Amino acid sequence: MIIAEGLSRPALRRLLRHERRNLSPTQQRLAARRLHRQLAQHPLFRRARHIALYLPNDGEIDPRPLLR
Repeated sequence: MIIAEGLSRPALRRLLRHERRNLSPTQQRLAARRLHRQLAQHPLFRRARHIALYLPNDGEIDPRPLLR
């Protein structure tokens, strides 16, 4: 995906939402796993005493694997 420069904030949000919705469930699960692996190895994440997460909505990446 190429993001055009000069997009307004609402236009950029629409574009990204469209791209998220086009991901298959398999692609979404793989993205969640990659995020989990990257964060689990990050020193700040490993030292954190509290982590806030969100429930995924509208094609957002699912952070729930981080709860384990």
